[in-house]
Amino acid sequence: QALGYTIPGDYPAIACSAADLRTILQHLLHNSLKFTPQGGKVYVKAHRQDQTIDLVVSDTGCGIEMPDIPHLFDCFYRGRNASAADQGAGLGLTIVQRLVKRRGGTIKVSSHPGRGSYFYVSLPIEASNSPQ
Repeated sequence: QALGYTIPGDYPAIACSAADLRTILQHLLHNSLKFTPQGGKVYVKAHRQDQTIDLVVSDTGCGIEMPDIPHLFDCFYRGRNASAADQGAGLGLTIVQRLVKRRGGTIKVSSHPGRGSYFYVSLPIEASNSPQ
């Protein structure tokens, strides 16, 4: 697997602690890596919108079945692609969603079975860094 990232270093601070941001990215990357086969790719990109920093974690993995998408952030939910051998309690994406919402952000997902998934996280820029 290959992991690539594009995150400019001159972005303003976001309204999210370093620990929460680390947890969000760890869970999203863990899932992407877990469901991306050998030879696949995982990407992390960031770009600035008006009042937010938007992160995209994408992969070339197995993708998520459409009926699973509305339930991905439910506690203990494990999608159809999760085999019995996959470890985890089904809490990672629930934790991510709660942290993102607590910080005033949003999270969305799009996926195509057999072609990969995209997780879009939007977090507000810290108020002291916003233009008046």
